[in-house]
Amino acid sequence: VSCTAASFCMAVDLYGNAFEYSDGAWTELAKAADPGHEVDSVSCVSVKFCVAVDNTGLYVVYTGTSWSTPVQTNIPGAQLSSVSCFSTSFCAAVSARGNAAVYAGTTWSPSTSIDGTSSLKSVSCWSSTACMAVDAAGNAFLYAAGSGTWSTFSIDPHGRGLNSVSCDSGGTCAAVDFVGDAFIYNATWGPVASIDPTSTHGLTSVSCPSTSFCAASDVSANVLTYDGTSWGPL
Repeated sequence: VSCTAASFCMAVDLYGNAFEYSDGAWTELAKAADPGHEVDSVSCVSVKFCVAVDNTGLYVVYTGTSWSTPVQTNIPGAQLSSVSCFSTSFCAAVSARGNAAVYAGTTWSPSTSIDGTSSLKSVSCWSSTACMAVDAAGNAFLYAAGSGTWSTFSIDPHGRGLNSVSCDSGGTCAAVDFVGDAFIYNATWGPVASIDPTSTHGLTSVSCPSTSFCAASDVSANVLTYDGTSWGPL
């Protein structure tokens, strides 16, 4: 799910369906993907621009009234796991096979293999020049548009799977893993914080709209919040 304001969200599911939230209600739209294609991620910039990606390497663009015809990205091996858009002319997508590419409004850049050992799980872009991605082996990858390259950080000393990353507009990021640990990035990655040690399968998602607020959820329906300094009670 991706929300641009309290009045607009877009959600997609594994059956290719898309749902728009506006005026206090959810409405099912025309399918975002062909039947049999799992839509794995969506990212919206406004009510008139969303990008969704599926498990075969296709992407579609929502223009406020309908979805575009599916088009193949330049990412080989398909299995796109996450997409993040900062504007109508800049997005990044990552795949379960360790590849990444950026979108420049009409076309995707050549794919880059940034992770040869693990699957990329999540990506978050906070400007037209920077994105952060995380993988299933405890690594984070920083994209800098100036160089067009991804830098690698090993942020989880135990190599645990990072499930989600979210960055605010200032470039502060939070990442969570499947054993209940959280990590904060502010120019550098900070130490591990065990915020959900009792969860059976750990933290699955995190969202940070500002430097002073993040919310993380786990598979046991628990939620924790971050106030810019520490994580609150479960």
